[in-house]
Amino acid sequence: MKRAILFLVMLAAMASVSGQSDITRLRTLYQRTWRAMIEKDTTLLKSMSDSHFVLIKPNGQRQQRGALFADLTEGRTNYFHEAPVEEVGVRLTGVGSAELEVRTDIEANLGDSGLKRHYMKLHLWAERHNGTWVFTRCKVVPAK
Repeated sequence: MKRAILFLVMLAAMASVSGQSDITRLRTLYQRTWRAMIEKDTTLLKSMSDSHFVLIKPNGQRQQRGALFADLTEGRTNYFHEAPVEEVGVRLTGVGSAELEVRTDIEANLGDSGLKRHYMKLHLWAERHNGTWVFTRCKVVPAK
């Protein structure tokens, strides 16, 4: 009985350490994704997003990954700066799935709006594919 309890305690401790490393990986993934968006590095972005990735814009419009990358490479969308983010909220929602929530502000030219500072709340969904975390969806909501 004591061995069974000890085993369960050790298993819980290992899961906690694994969860912490996943949270760190997801926060790093978020930071690397923004740097790649600013640098228009679609090769890196492809490796960090699911092939069925969808961006849900504040107006409810859904944009598939390919269209988002085309907007970046063809200059219709330009990200210039992201303010430092104090906290990237990460919640592990199951085995190999997670949600992130971030409040941030960026300087961007989104379409024909001109260069503006945008205050946003981002809700991102991620899944682990073959041991690697990738984003599957991102919903953008104007932050107040």
